Amino acid sequence: MEIKRLLIKLQHFGRTWLLFLIIFLRHSDAYDYYRRNPSPIPRFLPVPMNITVHVGETAHLRCRIHNLGPKF
Repeated sequence: MEIKRLLIKLQHFGRTWLLFLIIFLRHSDAYDYYRRNPSPIPRFLPVPMNITVHVGETAHLRCRIHNLGPKF
């Protein structure tokens, strides 16, 4: 009876270990990709700070960003 319980515990341990290993390797792949292919930090580019519009007109506020990266 003890041997049967021990075998069940070993099977459970093996499944748990395998699941942990799969998750770890999956996370490691993603981490390695971003470590090998770093993307620069986005930053705002200079734009005019003062604008003038008449009441009732649409004001267009410009915003430019450098290194925006891919859009998902």
